Amino acid sequence: MWSHTHTLPTRPTPPKPLWTTPAPCG
Repeated sequence: MWSHTHTLPTRPTPPKPLWTTPAPCG
């Protein structure tokens, strides 16, 4: 059994989309 930390990067983690951030233009 490999370290749990090894499975973290391998898992398809949804990256925070840039368009989700509150844009200054509104």
